[in-house]
Amino acid sequence: MTSIALRRIAGSAFLAIGVPAAAMDMKVVGDQLILSGPIVGNELGHLRHIAAEHGDRIKTVVLRNSAGGDAWTSLRVAEFVRDRGWRTVVSGMCMSGCTIIFMGGVDRHFADENPVARSRLNFHGGYSTVDGPRTFKGAANPEWTHKGMQWVKERSSGKISDAMVELFIKQDANGFVRFLDAARLPNRPSVFVCVLPEGQRRRHCEPHAGTDAYREGIVTSSVLIPVNDQPTRSARTKDAEKEAKKDSE
Repeated sequence: MTSIALRRIAGSAFLAIGVPAAAMDMKVVGDQLILSGPIVGNELGHLRHIAAEHGDRIKTVVLRNSAGGDAWTSLRVAEFVRDRGWRTVVSGMCMSGCTIIFMGGVDRHFADENPVARSRLNFHGGYSTVDGPRTFKGAANPEWTHKGMQWVKERSSGKISDAMVELFIKQDANGFVRFLDAARLPNRPSVFVCVLPEGQRRRHCEPHAGTDAYREGIVTSSVLIPVNDQPTRSARTKDAEKEAKKDSE
């Protein structure tokens, strides 16, 4: 199955049920390519076009607020990022297929843009988003789960534990394992297992102790990277201001 149309028969995706129709936004700002929004299937072509025009100056891919999307495209974009030797940076929420792209970075960082709780990587397995031959909407897709987890293992340089991979796979289409920046949370939890209880609208997140994004090889450096389209006030400053306000209340 080589065309997007044929891939959509299975409707496989690394994301929670319900794929938004709007395409991923891509913009080049200085030496950064900033990606945001859902992954709908046409991103690889757009990315090749951007690389042909701006590739010599792009050094960093910033992933900002993406809930994931098309599984095949997520892996191909991740491979493209790896092959170009770009680093990746997460700013805001990066979930599902977005985390697959994030793992394509030669070096992987959090952005110097948000308070620590606002930049997060949410991992889970692959799920079918539509009914199809031998597939059902919301059901786990073993083929794409295997491919995605093999990619994560490879890109973590073997650091990610089998137990963590199993934890990813155990989450249903509405659940995930969340990673925050442990470097900005000394002696506090930075990994959480988040589930959506039946009949409820808000997820419930429980700390998962004993590990973090650095130990698992998901994030490779604690250096925070400024995002070129944002003011330079650091995320650490925002964290400090938030804590000061909390103490004064």
